[in-house]
Amino acid sequence: MKIEKIVNAAICATKERRFVARNSKKPIIDNLDRDYYNILTKVSGTPAENPVQSVRNWYRAYQVNMQRENIIESLNKPFKTRGIIASIVDKIFK
Repeated sequence: MKIEKIVNAAICATKERRFVARNSKKPIIDNLDRDYYNILTKVSGTPAENPVQSVRNWYRAYQVNMQRENIIESLNKPFKTRGIIASIVDKIFK
């Protein structure tokens, strides 16, 4: 599960930084895309011209995505264990 979280966070960070880099050069027409772009630039920074800054911005996006993955994991944790009622109903119908 830990490797899956790391890979998902890395993929999402890469997608977000790619979205920022692509949309920095052209005007954004859609309001939803403009809002998403503004949120991403506040969180992980503006598009970088040098490689060091781009790696720093990617790492910031990665950290935010890891926090999101941890929140999702903590929200899903109660659903992984079976409840008492479900186990009793399972035993009755077997």
